[in-house]
Amino acid sequence: MIKYRSALAQILRGAGYQVIEEVASGMMGILAQKSRVDAVVLDVSINIDDGFTFCTWLRDNLGAPIVVLSADASREAGMRALECGAKAYVVKPFTSEVVLRTIAGAMPAAS
Repeated sequence: MIKYRSALAQILRGAGYQVIEEVASGMMGILAQKSRVDAVVLDVSINIDDGFTFCTWLRDNLGAPIVVLSADASREAGMRALECGAKAYVVKPFTSEVVLRTIAGAMPAAS
């Protein structure tokens, strides 16, 4: 999983995104209050909480679009992520093009 995190961070930085890596779930609440988060890319296999429960918490408390990553390619997992508030679901392994297009599509249009 570490390889995916570092690869994703590199892809996002290369596209001009500012990246905050691997924030523990309790820290996300503090972070959300102190800074503006434009989007969250969440791997639902996080070790802290159930990733789907955390996705719901993010939806209810952060207000930023959520893109879920997972190695689970099942329809059920994708549907669960969407039900928890994700705007999109990306199955690993992913390409940089897929991730960047998915994130761009999940973000609200600039006004």
